[in-house]
Amino acid sequence: MKVEVMDNKIEIIPYDKNWESEFLTVRKEILKVLNDSSIRIEHNGSTSVPRLSAKPIIDIQISVTNFDKLKSYVQNLKKIGYTYIPHQDDVFSAFLHKPKE
Repeated sequence: MKVEVMDNKIEIIPYDKNWESEFLTVRKEILKVLNDSSIRIEHNGSTSVPRLSAKPIIDIQISVTNFDKLKSYVQNLKKIGYTYIPHQDDVFSAFLHKPKE
């Protein structure tokens, strides 16, 4: 199934049992670069729901103890390929993404 969104196409595919293991692999990478600064790393979004068709993008939420260290978190996540997208909500919620290779 494809859903048109503006000029871009988003593909919705059947549930993939590998999404959870992909998340766990990425979680290990994130823990390695953030050390003890992350208090929770969760798989969220449609790929985290068993048997649900979804766009094949693993959404991850990282909750940290001190958001004042955003610059440091961003620098460390850049080391493993994440790109930071500045936004006015950065005082309480920042967004990073990992472009496809």
